[in-house]
Amino acid sequence: MAVCISVVSYRLIRDPAALADPLIWFLLACGTYFGFGPLAYHYATPQTIAFMDAFYPVSPSALSQAQFVSVTGILLVVTTAFILWRLISRAAASPATVKPANQRTLVFVAIVLLSLGGAVRFGLVVPRGLGLLLWTTPGSIEMLGELYKGGLGLAVILALGGRRRWKWVATIAASVDMLAGLVLLSKLEVLSVIAVIGVAEQLVRPGFMRLARTGLVMVIVYLAMAPLVGIGRVAGYGALTSLESVKQATQALALQGESKTNIQVWWARLAYTNQQAFAIEQYHQGKPGDTIANTLKIGFVPRFLVPDKPLLTTGGRYTELVLGRDIQTATCPTTFAEGYWNAGWVGLIGVALWLGLVLGAFSALASWMTASMRHEYFPVLLFGIKMGYRPDDWFVITYVLPLVYLLAVAVFIFLLCQMAGRYRANAPFPSLGSS
Repeated sequence: MAVCISVVSYRLIRDPAALADPLIWFLLACGTYFGFGPLAYHYATPQTIAFMDAFYPVSPSALSQAQFVSVTGILLVVTTAFILWRLISRAAASPATVKPANQRTLVFVAIVLLSLGGAVRFGLVVPRGLGLLLWTTPGSIEMLGELYKGGLGLAVILALGGRRRWKWVATIAASVDMLAGLVLLSKLEVLSVIAVIGVAEQLVRPGFMRLARTGLVMVIVYLAMAPLVGIGRVAGYGALTSLESVKQATQALALQGESKTNIQVWWARLAYTNQQAFAIEQYHQGKPGDTIANTLKIGFVPRFLVPDKPLLTTGGRYTELVLGRDIQTATCPTTFAEGYWNAGWVGLIGVALWLGLVLGAFSALASWMTASMRHEYFPVLLFGIKMGYRPDDWFVITYVLPLVYLLAVAVFIFLLCQMAGRYRANAPFPSLGSS
């Protein structure tokens, strides 16, 4: 943990714009999940340890094994990513020879992304999370909802670039998205909005004080939401779908404050050791997992071609495997432990090398985009950042399947820029104003 946090701190103090580097987010996440989180087994209250052991008890040897798997994976990822980043940086064209995108082009791209992404996110993704949809929406369609955050980032960039009316667009877009994350009881959704704003700020006006403010806000929001999300999971509801559920959550929070159970839920949620330990022990007992092979087998098949394609609900099945019953909660052994669970050290090394290649490529993209100010590709970079801070997620779903979608998004943005350029050459460009 100390090494990860030290590297992140050094990079960000020297260059706050490095916040756009997915590798920074990876190191920050690893330091949190695999460094600070497991410290709960040494320094948290006995009630907190019992709370974590209720999912799966962790012995001292299991704790050491989980830590060794994580550290090995981190070292392989960072080494591979650094080598690839150096190779790409040497081969790529100098940023000085690349012409920055016209601001009016950014306006056009932002409007399209906010409109298309917002329609999918608030028309399909959020209603599905609230249980309002009776049909299964293809994941490839739902991923279009991520374009909304890309549009939000471009709105922030435009606002900081002098288009003051875009401050209102960015404020409204961020508020609506954070409200949706709160209703869905998703810490990650709310925190990701803050992260998008923070990264966009550093691309235009890098500064350590802005960076510190972003970090402080994320910590406060996490600590505030952790008890609410924890109670929601225990109570069995995954979203605040009615006034009654809001009332129940409020009452539960009040009772928790009065009971003084001394369970540090916020710390327990950062520790994945129990989930890792189960997967590692399963492999040692001759019960390897098949999550990687099975997800690869069906993941690339479009749902419109195979309507009865199984849902990729690996997290729920994993929880049921650990506890022996379905509690409607998704868990994950983390990317590294999943690789080990599926194929031992070969699986861990393969997963880490792939992850290193992906993050190395995105780190090179971040360096190029920051230096050349080609901010129109900010939505693509956001996916790289998301991959960076999700080593706690499933390998194929997080680091393999989205790559096809990312390629399509990059091509889509390129075509939008070409359309904007042709339209600008023939007619006045519509915008929300330049003042």
